[in-house]
Amino acid sequence: MEEKDGGKNRGEYKNLVSQTDAQLLRSIRSYARNAEEHADKLRAPHEYVGDWAALDGRHKKGIKGYWLKEIAQYAEKQAIAEAIARERGIVDEQ
Repeated sequence: MEEKDGGKNRGEYKNLVSQTDAQLLRSIRSYARNAEEHADKLRAPHEYVGDWAALDGRHKKGIKGYWLKEIAQYAEKQAIAEAIARERGIVDEQ
């Protein structure tokens, strides 16, 4: 795992590896829930941004791009947490 060797997510790795097993499992669920919430925002942006219909296309594109970036970040964090959990033997190998 490149995070151990100082990759771009080294800080996240250090934070997650110091968590207890229960905290780590909670983090995994939280990252998954947050990614799903952002995916829902992409499916129905008008439910999350009150004046969505009034926004110009560039603004809408920027908001959607931000949500996509957030989904990717949550997925990366979840993958790191799951790898640590597998190393500890607290989740099944995939």
